[in-house]
Amino acid sequence: MTTVRPYRPERMVLPELAAYPAHLHIDLLPDHQRKGHGRALMNAFLDALHGRGVPAVHLGMVSTNTPARAFYDRLGFHEIPVADSGPVTYLGRRTDRTAPPTAAA
Repeated sequence: MTTVRPYRPERMVLPELAAYPAHLHIDLLPDHQRKGHGRALMNAFLDALHGRGVPAVHLGMVSTNTPARAFYDRLGFHEIPVADSGPVTYLGRRTDRTAPPTAAA
């Protein structure tokens, strides 16, 4: 069973992310990338959040990390416009994996 712990880093609270109350961070070592592990982790995380009533999730990534961006795009994430985000791009998606990949409700 996946455990989801409350995470409230006040320094990361941005008004543009209010519709995406869960924050995600994922890293896989290179030897474990491109083998389905990242997708499996993401699906487990999204399902755990959805099962607990969390409607949407967000993440921040370095904008130049194009392989990561392609991965998140394939999983249905979309860009969240955040003013003055610097070198970071914010992405979000619903936790319901059966819903169309649109902005959080």
